[in-house]
Amino acid sequence: MPFDPVDNQLVTSGKQLYDSGIFADAELIIGGQKWPVHKCILCPQSKWFERALNKPVKEGVTTKVDVTGQNPKFLSMILRYLYMREGIAGKLDSIIELISFAITADYFAIDDLCTKAISSFKTRIRFMHLEINLQTRRLSDEAFGDFFYAARVAYRGSSKFRALRKPVQWFIGRNRNLIFKGSPFLANILSMPELAAATLINLPKVSYSYRDNDMASGMDMMSRSIMMTRETTSRVDRRYWNGLGTFSKL
Repeated sequence: MPFDPVDNQLVTSGKQLYDSGIFADAELIIGGQKWPVHKCILCPQSKWFERALNKPVKEGVTTKVDVTGQNPKFLSMILRYLYMREGIAGKLDSIIELISFAITADYFAIDDLCTKAISSFKTRIRFMHLEINLQTRRLSDEAFGDFFYAARVAYRGSSKFRALRKPVQWFIGRNRNLIFKGSPFLANILSMPELAAATLINLPKVSYSYRDNDMASGMDMMSRSIMMTRETTSRVDRRYWNGLGTFSKL
């Protein structure tokens, strides 16, 4: 089990083992990069490492696991967390990088680290909202890409990432002025039926004053698009469809 609360002596020892590689009995490989690691550190904290590293080998032979395709930066961060509980604050520059890191942590079955990354997203999305409203009043290309990358993971990724849905909907609700006929924001929402359906359910609760402006056209388009895909989209929660009547009565 992960050591918690963190013990300073254990952290110091973990750092020494990680930095020196002394007594390492396994090796992780990404391309030409190699990380000497210790089964006794990694396996108790991750089912993935337990399965990958606990293979029968001859005495004195190092277990080698090739994880080429994974991000070297993310792997280093994960190992530093497992060895010395080093956090992720200030190390991930964008929302895309943050969510990508959460996906990597989930891949390696580091649940608590994945949860920390998702929690950081919730904070990051609030700062994005403040920046939009205090400065530009519009979504920059970078912020636009970041947000919808997170939305796709929230609505198309594994069940673990459903925790992203609430902050995604919070952001849409606070920036509903971006939803109007022909807007890229609306087009991207419509590309994900589950997201569009959830938006239809949540927006009417806060949008009565917008019923007569351009947003109404965008919402009507969203409603029609969702209903057209209803029969062919089996993954959408039935409760979303049941709630569409709420919007139709506005």
